[in-house]
Amino acid sequence: MELLCNKILKGISRRNVLSSEQEEILAFGIQSALEISVNIAASMALLLIMGRMMEGLFFFMVFIPLRMHSGGYHSDTYVKCFIVSLVTLLLIMLFSDRINLPVGIGLGIIIALETLIGITAPVLNPERPVSKREYGRFTARLKKILYVIAAAAVVLTIFQMKILLNVLMLTLMLVYVSLVIGKIKYKGCQEPY
Repeated sequence: MELLCNKILKGISRRNVLSSEQEEILAFGIQSALEISVNIAASMALLLIMGRMMEGLFFFMVFIPLRMHSGGYHSDTYVKCFIVSLVTLLLIMLFSDRINLPVGIGLGIIIALETLIGITAPVLNPERPVSKREYGRFTARLKKILYVIAAAAVVLTIFQMKILLNVLMLTLMLVYVSLVIGKIKYKGCQEPY
């Protein structure tokens, strides 16, 4: 990934005069875009192969805003992140149609997980310092996201959409586990500046 990023950066540098700071910022942006693109392409390919596109898109609609505002564990390298992301997506898709709980119990588990996430989050990563103001915004947005997810869970329960309820429950479990691991790994780094 880094080699491709450097080739793109060299092509841009030949056409434009960039300061070292501009090159660093551009390199970060290019590498991030490449990594995200590869993750999206691999995830979409996996969902297509499994025939689970709707469930996968629902997973991402829940997971991305939750993770953005709750924090938690982050892999040390892109390769680890890529592997963990694909494996967790695969497992959630594999188990979402195998769980056979009554929808009321599933809804109860979802509400319990949302409560645990609300109590635990946000979990800060020392690689990304957060100001007190930003921390407050994360917390406020997270509460709104959790309310929307609770409303979605009620709608899914009313319409007896068990597979999507299971996707939601497993996604919340994944986020909560990530928060707990992050709390343990980043102990002592949980105060905003």
